[in-house]
Amino acid sequence: MTDKTTPKSKGADLSGLDDFNLSSFLEGGKKGKAQEDAGNAAPAGAVSYAPLDHFHEDEDNARQEFDAQRLQELAESMTQVNPKTGEVRGILEPLSVKHHPDKPGHFIINGGARRYRAAKLAGLEQAPYIIKDELDDFDKFVLNDQREQLSPLEIAMFIKARLDEGYSKTEVAKALGRPASYVSDHVIFFDMAGAIRDLYDSERCRSMQALALLHRAHKKNPEPVEAFCQDANENDQELTTSQVRAFLESLKKPEGPKEKDEKPTAPTGDSKDQEPQAPKDEDDNQGDTTPASETQLGEGDTDEEPGDQFPDPSTRNEDQQPLTLDGEPLSGGTLEGQADQMLEQDEKADRIKKAIIQVKHDEREARLLTERRAAYGLAWIKYDDDGQEVEVDLNQVALVAVIEA
Repeated sequence: MTDKTTPKSKGADLSGLDDFNLSSFLEGGKKGKAQEDAGNAAPAGAVSYAPLDHFHEDEDNARQEFDAQRLQELAESMTQVNPKTGEVRGILEPLSVKHHPDKPGHFIINGGARRYRAAKLAGLEQAPYIIKDELDDFDKFVLNDQREQLSPLEIAMFIKARLDEGYSKTEVAKALGRPASYVSDHVIFFDMAGAIRDLYDSERCRSMQALALLHRAHKKNPEPVEAFCQDANENDQELTTSQVRAFLESLKKPEGPKEKDEKPTAPTGDSKDQEPQAPKDEDDNQGDTTPASETQLGEGDTDEEPGDQFPDPSTRNEDQQPLTLDGEPLSGGTLEGQADQMLEQDEKADRIKKAIIQVKHDEREARLLTERRAAYGLAWIKYDDDGQEVEVDLNQVALVAVIEA
């Protein structure tokens, strides 16, 4: 009798479940991912998430000034719900970080301190990040300045720190991709006179170029420069670079009497009430009917042949008088100056002092942020509905209007 053995049934192989991660299939698994990423940081260049308290600001970061109102606006934009996805917007652009040298799983922020602070205000629990351990101080400066332009004080502090480290002004300018004048203007920040520094601290003047011009002029003309600065502060007047240049031009004094053959310059705005001066040697007889052509031919010149009416121009007396109308020079005099002033006033009336550029992007109204740097072909805009600031392709932006602020 043959012994028949019943074949044994083979069970399912469950050995692979040891590495199975159920959270990847569950909705809301991002939090678990953040905690995992915090312990096992992703490779450089990959976007990961970590709890917000695992990020630390860099004490040597170039950005030291933060506008509280703008931080609050940014925080509010992070809490808004995207109508297309139904999710809270949060931080749209990852923080640039490097590994913390003393705390495993923690990071020091290279760029994104504003986003980090706004996220704390918004009550977010985590933030996206990209690891960039190779960035040096100059890289971090450029990274911060491109996101939101650094203030003159922050730039001056950064440049001073690099000079103290032994870099030359030329090396700093080259590393930042800026002209040498950029470094020269900012390096004098901490040497400015108190009256000039007050302009900056009171936000009457935030142009480093204008402050540098006042600083250099203060060395030669301290009293008028300080009076100018004090007047701006007392009258709550904001100063632009062009206004400072105009003031410095007014400090220039005439070097001496004009030569006989020198044409009078166009009058400034302060000479409106001055009486027009008659040309030299002109008779007081306003009824003189002598043709102007005869008065310009050098009558009485002993070198002329008798009967000559049109002598060679090279033989004319250097003291000959310009053409006049009712005793007023036709060119170079007060009449021409007044005409120039009228034309200049008409031009100024057509100019916009400060423009707001209204645009439309993705069917949303926005305004162009001209003070923020962007890559070629891109621009920063601020949406009107939620205040969010984003960098967009200019080909996707439609110009709506240019109005005066």
